[in-house]
Amino acid sequence: MKLTKKIATLALTLILVLTLAVPALAADPVGGTLTVKGATLTNPDDYTKYTVYKMLTVQDGNTDLENKYTVDDNWKPFVTREDMEDYFVVKETADGTYVVWAKNTTSIADAAAIAELARKFVTDNQTVANATKVGEVTVNGAALPIPTNGYYLLVPDNQTASGVVVVKNGRAIEVTEKSVAPGMPTIEKLVYEDSIQGYTTANTADVGSKIQYKVTIIAGQGASEYVLHDHVDEHITFDPASVKITRGGNEVQASEFDLVTTGITDGCTFHIVFDKEWCKGLNEGAVIVVTYEGTLIGEEQNGEWSEVDTDTDHKNTAYLTHTAAAVKTDETFVSTQTYELNVLKQDQNQAPLEGAGFVLRDNEKNYYKYENGVVSWVTDINDATEYFSDENGKLRFYGLDAEIMYLVEKTVPGGYTGVEETQVNLKSGSVKAGNAVEVIKVTNTLGQALPETGGIGTTVFYIGGAVLVVCALVVLIVMKKKDNKAE
Repeated sequence: MKLTKKIATLALTLILVLTLAVPALAADPVGGTLTVKGATLTNPDDYTKYTVYKMLTVQDGNTDLENKYTVDDNWKPFVTREDMEDYFVVKETADGTYVVWAKNTTSIADAAAIAELARKFVTDNQTVANATKVGEVTVNGAALPIPTNGYYLLVPDNQTASGVVVVKNGRAIEVTEKSVAPGMPTIEKLVYEDSIQGYTTANTADVGSKIQYKVTIIAGQGASEYVLHDHVDEHITFDPASVKITRGGNEVQASEFDLVTTGITDGCTFHIVFDKEWCKGLNEGAVIVVTYEGTLIGEEQNGEWSEVDTDTDHKNTAYLTHTAAAVKTDETFVSTQTYELNVLKQDQNQAPLEGAGFVLRDNEKNYYKYENGVVSWVTDINDATEYFSDENGKLRFYGLDAEIMYLVEKTVPGGYTGVEETQVNLKSGSVKAGNAVEVIKVTNTLGQALPETGGIGTTVFYIGGAVLVVCALVVLIVMKKKDNKAE
């Protein structure tokens, strides 16, 4: 009887343990649900219906930045296209093809561009549509179950904008159909920053260097009479020949727009007036990208070049007007800065030291040269611009990009020792403090090493001394023998 009770107790205990273990052993949730919200309409038949397609499989990482996106074979021709290189870097591995984001940042404009291009791809490829369709979801309707973690494309049944969204880990994702007023286009301006090799909202540059801008317009419903207004900072010269426009990755012909640079009364540097008939052919969500270049430079006055203000946001602003009423979008702007490097040369007593000559080099061993208001970088130190400390020990390099650089003392004042290269980090701004020049302080010490010709140095003296000692010993021995014989 006691044995039976023990067995029963053990069995109940085991059942309880297994019951508690089931939730712990359950698989992590995948997929989720997707709903689309929008304006409430009187007639339910007017609600937009979206078809949902799976483009990529998400292998979840510890954070969203560590997610791995694996490509379905049906979508591989899309992500490997040349016009997708701005967005995706394709990696081939033993376990399949996957993509990583090509930029350091993402934006609504990027997502809209991908969605527009993917929409055309799946619309033109029925096989892909049939193979990757997950289901349909209606605005303000029931949630659509999403079975697996993935990157999904939403294609509407009318002319409203398509979209892309990540659904994973059992989350309930809600998408808003209209993030802007019906018919209102959106606009975003970005500038290229070489340190991240991508477009962002602000950059730094050498004076005289080319600056690349990108304006992305997402068309609204019923697009009409689009005019891009762009104001370029007074210290940045606009290059009209650099203007290029694409729609959905395809070049827009010059006959479809007018570039206006004269007779402008609203303070803008230029306008781009899009052809009215061309605008009528724009679906809502169509992506128009305008790129152009400018040069950061001062103005020449009476043979002298005025300087660009350092540590100042030189802003470039853009906005769009549309419809016959010339409705204006919100303004979007980017900024460019250039920096300076101030140096204080002093002696060992911290007194200003005049006449020390410095050049500046970058990490690629190129040297700073300033001529006619333009900074350039040369490979020969003898071609570099050398600045000398004045009676107050001060000198200055102007118009610099935000980089790590090195001060090189090329000319040492007479009677003083030279110094090693001094590293300077301009990534956070100019080296100065208000009007008081702070200073990369560089100290020379009075006194120099005497010149040497090299060669065997003191060795010869040691050898000569040893020979003299040996000779002295020989002489002493000989004289001692003579004394012995005489005795």
